[in-house]
Amino acid sequence: MKRQNNRIAQIIQEMQPIMEERFRKSCKFFQEAVDNRANQIWDDVKKAVNRVLQEAAVLQKEEGKGELRYLCFSFMEYCSLLGRVEIRVDAFDSGFYLDEKEAAAEFILDFWQEQYLEDLHYLEREMEKTVIRVQNYERMEAGRVYMEYYNFAVFQMLQSMTGLVMEMVMESDADIADRFIVTVGKYMDKALILCEKRNKDEILFNGNG
Repeated sequence: MKRQNNRIAQIIQEMQPIMEERFRKSCKFFQEAVDNRANQIWDDVKKAVNRVLQEAAVLQKEEGKGELRYLCFSFMEYCSLLGRVEIRVDAFDSGFYLDEKEAAAEFILDFWQEQYLEDLHYLEREMEKTVIRVQNYERMEAGRVYMEYYNFAVFQMLQSMTGLVMEMVMESDADIADRFIVTVGKYMDKALILCEKRNKDEILFNGNG
């Protein structure tokens, strides 16, 4: 097992410059996609957020869900295995990840799917040039590592939309706590704060949201 882990670590280290170069090229596509499809992208995000807030409002009235304190955008670990860029949205009360009354939705960034799959195929070909007898689990690990680059791009996209998301939260029928936080990160893991409402009149944005 130790030898296996060492081999994977070595493969990832050798592939890192290739991944970085490929991602830099893909970034041009990301920018064009965001510029050309901004309304479509926002519609996908808005539908997911709206659904979550509506579900939360119903749960508050019918099942005693508490005031909302968190809206979390999460990257799903399984996405690299399925070859898709999917984001989960959750609305939590003070229980945070222990909140048992689930209000959640997912949206898939369809316009990035084709590019992501092209990138994976390119990386697999490059691995076969430099690595002897590439194993499936090694391809999967390389895909998982490369997904981190896409997560960063999604983070920047969501950061630019934080103001619009917060407007939806404040205008929703859900009961919102005085202190409310919007985050992005891995599902059930560490996350970065995109926006924090400390009271009715004070909202702090992390970045350009």
